[in-house]
Amino acid sequence: MAIDLDEVFAYKTVKVVKMLDRRLGFVFYGIESLIILYIILFVFVINEAYYEVEQSIGQVNIVVRGATFGKFDGTNVPFDAIDLKQPAVENGATFIITKIEAIKQTRDECTNSEYSCSTASDCPIIDGISTQKCSKGFCVMSGWCPELTPDHQELKTIRMEHVEDIILWFRSAITFPGIAPNSSFSSMNREEPTFAEDNGSTDAWTLKELLDQAEAPVEAVKEDGAMLSIRLEWDCVVDKIGGCKSPTGQVRRLDEGKVRGFNYYSPEYVHDQTLNFGADTRILYKYTGVRILVSSKGFGKKFSIMATILQFSSGLALLSVAKIVTDFLLLFVLPEKEHYRRYKEEETPDFSDLRDKIVETEGKAVKLRGRQSRYNQMQNTT
Repeated sequence: MAIDLDEVFAYKTVKVVKMLDRRLGFVFYGIESLIILYIILFVFVINEAYYEVEQSIGQVNIVVRGATFGKFDGTNVPFDAIDLKQPAVENGATFIITKIEAIKQTRDECTNSEYSCSTASDCPIIDGISTQKCSKGFCVMSGWCPELTPDHQELKTIRMEHVEDIILWFRSAITFPGIAPNSSFSSMNREEPTFAEDNGSTDAWTLKELLDQAEAPVEAVKEDGAMLSIRLEWDCVVDKIGGCKSPTGQVRRLDEGKVRGFNYYSPEYVHDQTLNFGADTRILYKYTGVRILVSSKGFGKKFSIMATILQFSSGLALLSVAKIVTDFLLLFVLPEKEHYRRYKEEETPDFSDLRDKIVETEGKAVKLRGRQSRYNQMQNTT
């Protein structure tokens, strides 16, 4: 059987048919309206897709302001911001002291809380360090004595009063080299911090405000410490005057779980003048407080005609969804689908075969005229 190439390579084109059915019209124009609303409201108004956007990382300088005091042996001892901030300079982080514990130690024999025991045989034998002695559930070993424990009679403790009123000022800066290579946005040059009540632009908070945002109880934090993460979020329109104000702060507590708090130990040594290391003494300090980690990130935005055209053309391409859905209902769902299909799908005659027949007929006519002309010539000759 011969293959009909016209059938194999048949071309399908669109035929415009006006379907007089309100149901199809409601579906088609309803979907188109929703798509247009999506383009206008979501893409351009809410999502601001007409902007070219660049993400960047900024810099932060943390300034601590304020002063407080602590009670020691019934006497108020003053502490200022320099005393409370440890260390004095740190990139993107700081530590605010809420409680100090200290004890004077010498090298001697005492229980070591890192080695628990039930009997003396549980303790290691180390020449000059341990001789397998067990006392009160811990091994007796040579080391710095006495240990810093909350109930030791020689322990000195001082708690900061009203430390939650200390001010933390986050001076920050950010640049967007991709869309604004010659511009920088900074609060580094401000002489005074800006609080929440100052026109809604904020770069300073009290410690209590930060703890409240992290849902951390102030009194518990003053006793046990805490770790906070503060993310400064920039949202800048770089081609607009005043389009980049102070970043907003997002605070989250990091020491979540069963064990909460933050502290660290710091020794202060007094060395023997004869260089007898065994005769050295030290004061061991335990600092409890709030460890604050700060990051500065943000987005810079600039109007872009290319982004606008791209988003608009992408949105218009969605309009074809209305036609696809309506055609699906027309051909496969509605009760009148068989009737609609006859109008929508139509097969033309094979006009290429008709053309071949016309050419064949015209050729026969030419031959017939040629024979008629020769016959007439022969008649004229005779």
